[in-house]
Amino acid sequence: MTQEHCDAVVDQLGHAKSVVVVVHTHADADSVGPALALADSLDISVDIASPSSVEATADPLLELYDGELVENPSLDEYDVTVVVDAPTTDRISPVDVAEAQTTLVVIDHHSPGDLADMADIALIDTEASATAVLVYDVLSELMQSLSSEAAVGLAAGILDDTDYLADGTPRAVQAAVAVLGDIGSHTETLATLYDEVPDFSERVATAKAVARADGYKSGQTLLMITHCGSDQAAAAEALIDSGADIAFVLTERHDEVWVVGRLSDREDELRLPDDVFDPLVDAYGGEGGGHADAGTAKLETTALDAVARDCLKDVEQALGRTFGPIE
Repeated sequence: MTQEHCDAVVDQLGHAKSVVVVVHTHADADSVGPALALADSLDISVDIASPSSVEATADPLLELYDGELVENPSLDEYDVTVVVDAPTTDRISPVDVAEAQTTLVVIDHHSPGDLADMADIALIDTEASATAVLVYDVLSELMQSLSSEAAVGLAAGILDDTDYLADGTPRAVQAAVAVLGDIGSHTETLATLYDEVPDFSERVATAKAVARADGYKSGQTLLMITHCGSDQAAAAEALIDSGADIAFVLTERHDEVWVVGRLSDREDELRLPDDVFDPLVDAYGGEGGGHADAGTAKLETTALDAVARDCLKDVEQALGRTFGPIE
């Protein structure tokens, strides 16, 4: 079925006269990289739509893009709208695909959300490790070789979402090897993407999050829950780096509670979207999704303490074990 959808995307892009590629809010390298690769490879003018700022590790990729970068495009002006690395409409807001008179193509490796239901063509494969792998498949069908700009975009996306291939499938590793051979003079560009030192405010935020974290254990499994006002993803990674197997960071934002979750490589039983975020959304409303070991839920509540308790309860139910507080 995935090959059929890949062929449909290839056919659509091969005949398009105007294309806009939409990345998600606060786009990472696995959103910006595939967008850059598509924009540089198609034999037409391609716009990239970025609804908000991009992550620091992805910003250098946009310097390789010589087209127009738009925040909220009029989608009716394009034959095809391609959304990369975003499963739900809230991830690309304020870009609104609901009423647009355009062919909607979604390319993503997350669990499908409402965008898949709205799409004319949905190339979705949760086993692909990175959206860049799927875009590599599409471009491999479209052309004989990639430009160095397209190759570095795909390489950045694959490396970013597979922890430098540590979590990559053989398929992702094969794609990475292929594109790394084509990056040419952009070797330094790829290196700078992962040479970022956290700024002082991020270090302060993560230090506070770790210091105020509540810890729970069950056997050899350690779960930590904390809250902070910013840099939630960095705080969750800091909890994992400090020894947690399961980490949740909660934030009150815009009359909602946002939950960022991370799992260590040691935890292979839990699936965050299915086991934690879906029950939270059922209980409070909102949206949730992501990878098996990393994701976010945005809940329609301000009951932060109740959500924290439910995170723990949902993990206990999914694993069939009780967690006690660390004394």
